[in-house]
Amino acid sequence: DSYVNYKDVKTSVKSQATYTVYNVYTADQFAWVLNQVNNVNSIKLNLLADIDMGGFDNKQFATGRSLTSTMYIEGNGHTVYNLKMYGTNPHFGIYNEIYGESKLIVNNLGFQSVMLLHFNVTDAEPAAWLLFGYAYPRPARNTNVLSLENVHVRNTFYQQSVNNNFNNQGIAFLGGKGFYKKLFVKNCSTSDGYIYGGGHVGGMFSLTDDNPNNNAQVKYDFEYPKNQMAFAFYDSANVFPLTFYNSYSVNCEMFSTGMDSGAFVSCARGITAINCFTNNTMYSNKNTGGFIGRIIRDGLGGVTLYDLNGNEENIGCVFRNCYSDGTVEGNVAMGGFTGYDSNYRTYQSPEKKGNESGSNNSFNYHATTVYQNCYSTTMVGMDY
Repeated sequence: DSYVNYKDVKTSVKSQATYTVYNVYTADQFAWVLNQVNNVNSIKLNLLADIDMGGFDNKQFATGRSLTSTMYIEGNGHTVYNLKMYGTNPHFGIYNEIYGESKLIVNNLGFQSVMLLHFNVTDAEPAAWLLFGYAYPRPARNTNVLSLENVHVRNTFYQQSVNNNFNNQGIAFLGGKGFYKKLFVKNCSTSDGYIYGGGHVGGMFSLTDDNPNNNAQVKYDFEYPKNQMAFAFYDSANVFPLTFYNSYSVNCEMFSTGMDSGAFVSCARGITAINCFTNNTMYSNKNTGGFIGRIIRDGLGGVTLYDLNGNEENIGCVFRNCYSDGTVEGNVAMGGFTGYDSNYRTYQSPEKKGNESGSNNSFNYHATTVYQNCYSTTMVGMDY
């Protein structure tokens, strides 16, 4: 594959990786292979049949492990039914965490009738999602890679008990709260779900943050790679921002007792969303959006995006050809597309210094959010 940055520099990348391959036909085999992670450096789980995880018999599954190696799940268009998970670990999902130099690749896979209950958690920042709980910035900051393509989650019920420090909680239908070196999400969806959490609730993802050391230098209207897996395994510096492409979340009811919650992603810095949309019902307390709850202030390093003329800009997030529909209700700072854009506030008052959500960092920097060919028909704030 290739990319072109504003200097018209082209780089060809081929997907070259070696795996230990397991062909999977049953639920027991599926669970066994997922639990082999870190025992084998690079695993490819090749799913060759629809499987029933047995949740209707009150059987529940979670690996109880963290991912530190490479797990590539090829679903071949099959569906995993009746996956039920109960967890009290601070970070909880099929994998509790992904961290270090880990890579999680999931392609062509469906999940249907998922129940995830995250309860009795006393940690200050509990986080839960289907695939993993938290993308952890350790041992080096933001070195993990997540690539999802044609992953679809339907008919789900998620609930997270409210922690006293609910603002730092997180729960979302598909993928996790945390920090990434590379993130590609293409042709993915969540639909017909119910979710209840204490903050950072997202229809697709929760808090999503980029790597300050990425040093990607591309135009904000870049073309999405044809082969995202090639770049997922590309060892050189990342040449794309964290990107969502052709993905959506619809027909979901979402409730957040805290802040920073959105029908697509709860809050983010350094992401680009292209051809994505939502149509959900979203209730939250503070910073609530029909697409994104809050755009985190930029100016902390990370991806450098350039405008159409090749001029360097400090662009935090980009939304191209995206829209939102549905309903948004909240108490403070809500919007049909974006609930609260910290970059906009900073841009309006670059000389201002003070606290923002508990941060003592200065506001005197330039930052921009790009909305290109986007719109919202969301019904906002009819009750409050």
